[in-house]
Amino acid sequence: MQSLSKNKIKQLNKLKQKKYRDQYEMYMVSGFRHARAAVNAQNVIIEYILVTADGFKQMDQLGTVFRKIYDIPLYQINDNEMKSLSDEQSSQGIVMVLRKPTTGGQRPKPSPGNTAIYLYRINDPGNLGTIIRTALWFGFQNLLLSPGSADPYQPKAVRSAAGYSTYATIYDDVNMDDLMHLRTQGFHLISASVEGGQPPSQISLSPDVPFILLLGSEAHGLPDECREKSDHVLTIPKYGFGESLNLGVAAGIILSHLAGNRQTTNPLNKGLIEHGT
Repeated sequence: MQSLSKNKIKQLNKLKQKKYRDQYEMYMVSGFRHARAAVNAQNVIIEYILVTADGFKQMDQLGTVFRKIYDIPLYQINDNEMKSLSDEQSSQGIVMVLRKPTTGGQRPKPSPGNTAIYLYRINDPGNLGTIIRTALWFGFQNLLLSPGSADPYQPKAVRSAAGYSTYATIYDDVNMDDLMHLRTQGFHLISASVEGGQPPSQISLSPDVPFILLLGSEAHGLPDECREKSDHVLTIPKYGFGESLNLGVAAGIILSHLAGNRQTTNPLNKGLIEHGT
């Protein structure tokens, strides 16, 4: 096990800022739960692993999980260095540095039976991470983010996604023209709205019909153009009190209905969106 220079520690600390995550094309995940998710995910490149002495002991005890990454560079750092890098309140003694996927600027290319979620200006990284985690639970692998959305590789977003953002295919800077292009390729657009739409339970699409669920921020929702150009508009019925639902909760309710009505198999093993230009 190697040691890590002070300059390298400083460089890694810069990954807490988006501009450096973009520049170095790397991001970090902290804790054994997130590390296990990264190890088990497909098409994830682990650059190196940082552990404290106690973290190494725990990793050794979990040998069956980490045996497949024996050839990845492993560095030991002290507790203070780990505290500076980890985003956990109480560090578990492990940080992984992952290669950031390079899907930026690429247009998603649909395949038959595909599903995706479009998030419009979701600028709360906690909400974004929760939605990613929820989407993956219901078999929605593909996330399309509008310009002005939070960075899904920001530490809070990664933590809220429980590390499972490594299982998602995420496209950023997806605009209305991109959505219209997908619509011409056969995608149905389904917008979520606080009022005026059908209950999610009433929407039933054939498993071979690709669709995109459009979700807006809690503060502003979706722009009128999204609703006007959508094939369906959904509204979660209110039976009690309150002005609106938390976005992550609303996403879970809608995705549960859409996944159940669709009765499709989980797309996580299918590679349903290919990179295109």
